[in-house]
Amino acid sequence: MANRPIDAIDRVAVYLDQPTGRARLYAAIAAGPALTVVGRSIDAIALMDDVLPARLALGDADAMPAAFQYTMSKVFALSEAGELAAAAELAEQTYQLAASLRAPVPTAWAAMVGGRVALLAGDLAIASIRFAESAHLFDEGDEAGLRSWSAAGTVLAAAQRGDASDAAALLDQLHSIDYGPVRAMQADLDRAAAWERRVAGDTRTATALLRAGIADADARGSFGMAVSLLHDLARCGDRSAADLVTDDHRQVQGALAATRLSFLDAFAADDGVELDRVADAMAELGANLFGAEAAAAAAAAHRRAGSTRRRSASQARSIELRAGCTDVRTPLLAEPEVIVDLTAREREVAELAAAGWSSREIAASLGRSVRTVENHLQRAYDKLGVTGRSDLAAVFGRSPTTATTTEIR
Repeated sequence: MANRPIDAIDRVAVYLDQPTGRARLYAAIAAGPALTVVGRSIDAIALMDDVLPARLALGDADAMPAAFQYTMSKVFALSEAGELAAAAELAEQTYQLAASLRAPVPTAWAAMVGGRVALLAGDLAIASIRFAESAHLFDEGDEAGLRSWSAAGTVLAAAQRGDASDAAALLDQLHSIDYGPVRAMQADLDRAAAWERRVAGDTRTATALLRAGIADADARGSFGMAVSLLHDLARCGDRSAADLVTDDHRQVQGALAATRLSFLDAFAADDGVELDRVADAMAELGANLFGAEAAAAAAAAHRRAGSTRRRSASQARSIELRAGCTDVRTPLLAEPEVIVDLTAREREVAELAAAGWSSREIAASLGRSVRTVENHLQRAYDKLGVTGRSDLAAVFGRSPTTATTTEIR
């Protein structure tokens, strides 16, 4: 719970080596989520499948972890392994049972892990509902540390809906939580802060936050969570994310991690054919949002390569997969292909302007003169065929919001 997963696994290893016994059941409570965090989700699933029947056989034994704790650990492991359909089914079964028993804490846990599965699948409507309910129940139970994970989920869902104002308000709520030493899902908190900045148009800060989160996860041995952060870095448009991938990341278990890393490689190489393959692989896992993003990136790559037929096919595939999601508007989906013609600086300036930043605020943030910012902005107007900031907001798929440099987190 303090975000020392390797330490947790090491401390209970001697008990996990025992074939039976209550000590092994206790040890599995720590080891299950820790194994998933470090990138051993398949091992975590096997452990939960082994210990859950033994725990159920004890009935309602006093002073023993409740059976739902093993179930929630399995849902977490299934989702990170890429077995999203199985994870969603188990999360929903547990949620319905806990709700029917009027058990607030199990209901909160089931809602939270169900929200994470929905987020991975691209069902942002369900994710938002489940995260919000979970945060409320954890708050009622005075579980601030656990509430922070659910609150981070609400930010992620809002940002990936393209709702900058909602994401900012929810991030403020997250920052108001005194969650003490409970840091096990720090990666999700880092991702939430980064996505809020990204949807606000502040790509530079978003990128910096994600890179810092990756470094922190790696330092803790949380390689499973680091892969999520790496994927987000690329999803936010950073093609250099692949340069940060290490052998430890490539050892992370499960089809989802492998496909995420394949996306990073293909995105960095601007390989339309491989991006198409990644899109299909994501769809096979049930990760329709990730698949739609990969297909959109493939369409842009084919366009640059001059392959009209492949570009059209990839565009159609992206639209098809996006239809399997709810209310999604992420960077790789929100912009028309013409935006790829902008330079990195023109795009950065245009996105900030689309989010409501003034030229003076943009200049202060980027360390450039107002005149330089206006020049970048004019070139972006010319390339995009628009005449002003209100048109930019429509191009980038967001409503203008008022922002100042003092609001940068």
